[in-house]
Parts: sequence; structure tokens; C-alpha cells
Amino acid sequence: MSKASGDSRQRREAISRPAKITLGVVVLFAAVAGGFLLGRGSADTSTAAAAQCDDARAEIAKLYKEQQQPSDGLPAAVQPPAQATLTMMNVVLQNPDCFNAEERATAQTTKDRIATDANNAAVSAAADKIAACAAGTALSC
Repeated sequence: MSKASGDSRQRREAISRPAKITLGVVVLFAAVAGGFLLGRGSADTSTAAAAQCDDARAEIAKLYKEQQQPSDGLPAAVQPPAQATLTMMNVVLQNPDCFNAEERATAQTTKDRIATDANNAAVSAAADKIAACAAGTALSC
């Protein structure tokens, strides 16, 4: 093979490589756009989806109302709200089509904060017990 024909072949390959990449990107974009449009066309926008969202919001309202009522003789302000709050946040996170991005982000942040607070409380309790054992003031070690 002559040097001239080899250079010509390399130029064609160099030109065709970007063209192939561009074609691949265009085909991929078309497939994604087509899938989005098809999915949107068949999305459940019926009353069943609306009813599911209504049920989710009603569950949250019920849990919130229960959380505000005193139990065990304690006023609502001093009761540990973690379990009811976690359940409400899970309802939001498990129904993403019913809540906007800000509500979902708030729910996730709240769940994370509750988990962190619970971990901090457990570590603090363990540290207190260890300190009491070391000082000899604990009932059991």
C-alpha cells in the first residue's frame, strides 16, 4: 500500500469517527426523547393516581393530628415525635408523584436529621454509662 492511499484512509477514518460519535449521540437522544414521550402518553393521569395522592395526604394529616394529641399523660410538646414524623416522611418519599421536589427534599432531610439525632443520643447514653461505671456510680456495668 502506498503512503498516499494510507494517508487518505486515515483521513476518512478520522472524519468518520466524529461523524459516528455524533450519529450515536443523535440516535441516543432520539431514543430517550421517544421513550419520554411514549411514557408520558401512557402515564397514569387518571383518578386512580389522584386518589393515591389524596390517600397519601390524608395519611399524613391523620398522623400529624395523632402526633399533636397528648398521650401517656405527656403534653404533645414534650413527646418524642420521631416515629410519627418518620412515618410521615416515608409517605412523602414513597409517593414521589404526589409531592414536589421541595417537599421530598424536606422529607429526606428530616429523616436524615432524626437518624443522626438518634445516633447521637445512643452515643451520649453509652458515654454516660461508661463514665458512671468508671466513677463507680452506676448500678450495673
